[in-house]
This record gives sequence, structure tokens and C-alpha cells, in this order.
Amino acid sequence: MTEERCIDPEAGKLLHAYELGALPVKECELFEAHLLECKACFSEAQSFCAESNLLISNKSIIEEVASAVGLSEATVEKRSLLSGLISRLWPDTPFVFRPALALVIIILLLYPAYKGIQKNPDEGIKAVSAVNLMPTRSSSTAEFNIPDDNDVVLSFLYQDVVPGREYIIEITDENGRTLMLDKSFNAFDKYEMGRLLIPADKIKTGVFELKLSDPEDVSSGNEQIYKFRLIK
Repeated sequence: MTEERCIDPEAGKLLHAYELGALPVKECELFEAHLLECKACFSEAQSFCAESNLLISNKSIIEEVASAVGLSEATVEKRSLLSGLISRLWPDTPFVFRPALALVIIILLLYPAYKGIQKNPDEGIKAVSAVNLMPTRSSSTAEFNIPDDNDVVLSFLYQDVVPGREYIIEITDENGRTLMLDKSFNAFDKYEMGRLLIPADKIKTGVFELKLSDPEDVSSGNEQIYKFRLIK
């Protein structure tokens, strides 16, 4: 495997000057920007961190390195590789103008839009037809015309609902066949109105009967019946 090298012929000199803290602040910042893009120099700077901390106290070495780089004056600053790179993303500027913070804010703002683009169009809101039923003791049947692909929400009033109690609800067709049976129904609001969602593929056209009863009430007449006809 070929060893990765930096294409800048001056990189070696600048690297050692940077490691010893011999670069003035401006040149140091420019070189740190280079380290963010050059893997070879970054790896070399990492490997020399321990040695540079020992040599940085020797001013004669620092002056020699500074002279080799072509600097007339060397500004010695004990600056770690990590802190230098962090300063590129988090400089000493007002909080709201720091690049790292701006990047995080942009990502947070764009993520919901990205998820919205990814969302499957088939997951959109489906049309629903509301059917309001009244209890009946006669053979009269309420008739409702609903679109073929709509789900159906049945709303029905049940008097004397006991909060927290579970009721039995059953829907049958005109042949007496059970289409739906729920023995733990308790979806009532504070006005004693129950609501039941039925998918479009579960109920077709025809005459239906909804029977609602309280399993804990053994008295006669506790059962309420709702008859309705769906036309699509």
C-alpha cells in the first residue's frame, strides 16, 4: 500500500514549526486549516504531540525551526493539536456566529424537510365518511351514501355509559353474518357518544345492524340496536 504524502513541499517545515509552537498566530491558523484537509500532515502532527510538548521549552530549537521556515520572529504558544482544530470549528466569536453551532442549527432545520421528502405518498391522510346512528326498535333503516374508497366512522349515542366499563359491540349484515365483534369497547366521549372506525375494505354496501350491550347489566332492554344502509 502506497504511503500517503502531502503535496506541499513546505509542509514538512511548517509541520515541525507548528508542533513546537514556533508559528505566529496567523500562520498557525492557516496551517491548522491545512491539517483539516491533509490526512498525511494530520497523522504526522498526532504522532509528534508527546515529543513536541517536551521540546517546546527549548527556545533555541524553536528559533532554529522558525528561521528555517523564514520567520523573523517566533511567537511561542503552547497550543495542542486538538484545541487548534476545535478553534477552526468553534472560534472565539459571538456564540450565535460560531460555525459549528450554525452547522448544527442548519441540520436541525433541514432534517424535518428531508424526512418529509422521504415520506411515502401512500401514507397520506385517507378520506373518511361520518355516519351518525340513532338507536331504533322498529324496522326503519337509516340510509347513507358514501364514496367507495372511504373509511367509515360510525357515531352512536349510548345512554347511561359507565366510565371505564367495557361494552360488547357487534355488527352484522342483512344475512345475520357477523362482520365485527368487540367485547371490550369503551371509546365513548363525555357526551356518551361512541365512535368506531371501519376500514373501507371491511364493510361494503348493504343493510347492517350495530348491536351494543352492557355485559354487566343483566336487566332486560339494556341492548341498543342501530340499523343502517350503506350505498356506494
